[in-house]
Amino acid sequence: MSFYPTHSTPSNWVVVLISSGIIISVGMGIRQSFGLFLLPVSDVLGEGRTLFSLAIALQNLTWGIAAPVFGAMADKYGPARVCLAGGLLGSKQTIQAVLSLTSKPTRKKAFGGSK
Repeated sequence: MSFYPTHSTPSNWVVVLISSGIIISVGMGIRQSFGLFLLPVSDVLGEGRTLFSLAIALQNLTWGIAAPVFGAMADKYGPARVCLAGGLLGSKQTIQAVLSLTSKPTRKKAFGGSK
């Protein structure tokens, strides 16, 4: 008795194709669009381009190191659970990055008003 289906319906492949396309688009869109924000973020934070470039380089290294780990987790726990966990972790990190602007002048310059 086999645990794998011997045939699949075309609708299964459509769901897989659309889901993987969305995951790749979001992931690569985030990763590849940082160059667009290099100068505006550097200007707002009052730092040179080197600091923001270092942050992006570290992010890309972390992405490359974590990929095999998350691939193994997807094999063990299933891709849906790992994608959900990755999405939640990425959302948490994005919120932390926004909230990490600790100095009041930077917050005022970035978001306007007095905070």
